[in-house]
Amino acid sequence: MKHTFALTTRQVAKLAGVEIPPIYMSVKRYGNWRGVVPSKSASSRLLWRSDEVHSALGIVPDQADMTNGEWIYCQFLEAEALPVTGESWAVGQAFLSPKADQYRDPTLFLNEVALAVEVVNALCNRLDSVLPVMDETVRKHATEGLVFIAQTVCTLLNEEANHV
Repeated sequence: MKHTFALTTRQVAKLAGVEIPPIYMSVKRYGNWRGVVPSKSASSRLLWRSDEVHSALGIVPDQADMTNGEWIYCQFLEAEALPVTGESWAVGQAFLSPKADQYRDPTLFLNEVALAVEVVNALCNRLDSVLPVMDETVRKHATEGLVFIAQTVCTLLNEEANHV
């Protein structure tokens, strides 16, 4: 999700369906509200990152607040007739996030790698089945996309091997 400090405390309360005072009390007492740490503006007003608030509340943001990858993920779910819910959004966020969860078992990363391999494999199989019916320009873009994926994976694996 795009990182913007776009929400006021009033907007956060409205999104969450709560009154404003408990939000202020939580920030004063714990330094955060539902794990979201606000920033202070020059006028000492609290400003909230919309991506963190949406994530904490399990709300799917508007398309304008999504990254390209998040938007594509939602489009994929809709194309497969799967509902884009707070839960499926959280799964997509976890899969697309470059940040590691410090409390998560690091060995689970191997499962994520296996999942990524399966996703790439499925994309390649889908592309193989639709490549013959694509026009020349679309076929060229699709092939360039696969080459990019392969090069990126090879580069990342190379970098990872050099760190071990």
